[in-house]
Amino acid sequence: MRRLFVTGCLIFFVQGTAPAQEAWLTALYQPVPGGYRYYLTVYNGMAPETNDYICSVDAGLLNGWDLEWPPNWEYSSSHGSRVYWMTGPTSAYWLEGIPPGGSLSGFNVSTPDLAASFQYRIMWGNGSTVGGVFGYASPTLIPEPGSLLALAAGLLALGALAPRLRRG
Repeated sequence: MRRLFVTGCLIFFVQGTAPAQEAWLTALYQPVPGGYRYYLTVYNGMAPETNDYICSVDAGLLNGWDLEWPPNWEYSSSHGSRVYWMTGPTSAYWLEGIPPGGSLSGFNVSTPDLAASFQYRIMWGNGSTVGGVFGYASPTLIPEPGSLLALAAGLLALGALAPRLRRG
């Protein structure tokens, strides 16, 4: 079954359906001066026999700055204030993407606002077909080093007291 999607000035066909999987994109964040820093990881849940490589990632994080992306990917500002990355401009763009069953980190962006959740769109292709999936990601806070140190100290203290509590 083919469906036609119109997004901004992009028109593309989606063939078939995306496989069910826990998440296509996960996000971690931490506070930074002026806002929040997001660290995104993209997962390709397509079956290996499809040969469908993920070739674009559109995250609904608005007004981003200090953008980073993995090698062979680039940032495109043609989608308004949303954050949009795609593989490099080659004739075999899909082969530079994320292979079936693979994952890729390094999609990083800072924004002024904390997003409880945001919509994302991931596109894949193999040279003859193109597809995509929409989803929502709920970012997880990266614990501060001080919090981890306090937790470790508390666990060590409990470990040191355990023998005394057993004897008493």
